[in-house]
Amino acid sequence: MNSRTIALGVFIAVALICGGATLKYRQAQRSPASATANRSGSIGGQGVAGSPGGGAAMSWPSKPLGRHATEPERTAAIHCVQGLMGAFQRDDYAAAQQYQGAFARGEYRQVERYRQATLKTHPEFAHQKSVKYGLAYADSGGRMVTLQTSMIDKEGKVYNQDFVLILENDGYRELSIANTPPHMRGHI
Repeated sequence: MNSRTIALGVFIAVALICGGATLKYRQAQRSPASATANRSGSIGGQGVAGSPGGGAAMSWPSKPLGRHATEPERTAAIHCVQGLMGAFQRDDYAAAQQYQGAFARGEYRQVERYRQATLKTHPEFAHQKSVKYGLAYADSGGRMVTLQTSMIDKEGKVYNQDFVLILENDGYRELSIANTPPHMRGHI
């Protein structure tokens, strides 16, 4: 089985898990006991940066799946995100692609297409002032890690994002990026 097939399988598994969590979240949102959820889909009246209407772009379970990442796993995940962010700051999207997982690289084979898509969906990556790294969670084998980040752009706006990384041949690579809901933030 090649790494692309494995990455696709992992991506589908994560989508199914998040889908189940979304269903549970929506059921809890409809119940009277869920007084802190509002109609926009955000938690406690707080929206997620970058999502339309201030609502949550993606629903998550009340606590992260998996275990806390080990310090070597967290350090390797940070190394990947630092490399990715450094490439974005230098406007070197060919270098940034080297930090993407095989599945994500397959989506954008042309560097300029990848650049345009990134600048459209995450313009803060090119204009970041600082990045703080928070909690990291891993699956039982350390094959997948989710790293919480808090990024400040040059305008002072804060972006809280989770980088989902997958272990490939020589280290972790970016599989996906999601806005982090306020109730899921660790201490950064």
